[in-house]
Amino acid sequence: MTRAANGSAKKRGGPALEAASRRLVTLALALVLTWSPTAAAEDKLANGYAASPLAESIFTPEQVATEVARVNNWLIENYAKLAPDRRQAVREGLYTLLSSAVAQRHADGEPLLPTSDDLLIRTIFSWAEPLGVYGAHHVYNELVARSGLEEIPEMPALAPLPDAFATALDGDLLVIRSDRGGWRVRVPFWFMPFAFSEFDTKNGPRTQLVMIATGAAKHDGLPGHSQSTIRLFAGPGQVGGDFAAYWRDALGFGSGSERMPLPIEGLTARKRFDADAKIHSEIVSWAGDAGPLVVYYAGAPGPYEKNRVHYLDFVRSLREKR
Repeated sequence: MTRAANGSAKKRGGPALEAASRRLVTLALALVLTWSPTAAAEDKLANGYAASPLAESIFTPEQVATEVARVNNWLIENYAKLAPDRRQAVREGLYTLLSSAVAQRHADGEPLLPTSDDLLIRTIFSWAEPLGVYGAHHVYNELVARSGLEEIPEMPALAPLPDAFATALDGDLLVIRSDRGGWRVRVPFWFMPFAFSEFDTKNGPRTQLVMIATGAAKHDGLPGHSQSTIRLFAGPGQVGGDFAAYWRDALGFGSGSERMPLPIEGLTARKRFDADAKIHSEIVSWAGDAGPLVVYYAGAPGPYEKNRVHYLDFVRSLREKR
């Protein structure tokens, strides 16, 4: 974290934010009074992604409001001394709360990205980029603009991207692109992009890598909940078959993996299940405009199945003509 980012974090701990944090707790009762049963999911959201992963909330509105307030107060006191692995755990916890908040907005028939001030979601995004979520400042700044609170300054990019990548906000979708890589993809604003890199593999091809966590879902047959993960591997200028074979082998998709046609014309994935780790995963590849593209998807039982439609939507978005 840069010195400027640390300074921004300290400013967020001032009297205005502490007062806002106290107001978060008072929201809990009001939210409970407006709680409604989960609405029947439509096939598609307005942004083109499937609605079914939003059909179930992990937490109630009361739990979300109380926990966001607690985490916000804790971060005000402890953010500057957080170790990297601890930041990862905190951001995953915040984005699990975000998943429930978005699911409830969907159930209530409200726009998923609030059109007026929403203190809960705005508070989550005030910490998202300082905790390492790339592009989250776009969402925070849009929420501030919609809030009408002119005294709140814009947030700069506190998690700077490598030169090969860029992000922007389009409605309620975060746009991620690489002009050098010749690709672009749009993901829901509640997805969590947490790693961007471009590197030379050991004895292998030069690779662009983006890692994104989906929304959270409850486990099946296991306690708890988790997000699923999507990894995009791009090989601008690389040979398609060699690039795809390298990453299939590196990620363990050998002869024991199962071939599985996808509901996307021309694409067949390979699937495997790691019984020790209890993780389902699959991988698919095709020729992009500037080189091969490989998408890897993984999740625990429950999240893997529930979020799989969003992995397929991700692939469709990536295959759209730029």
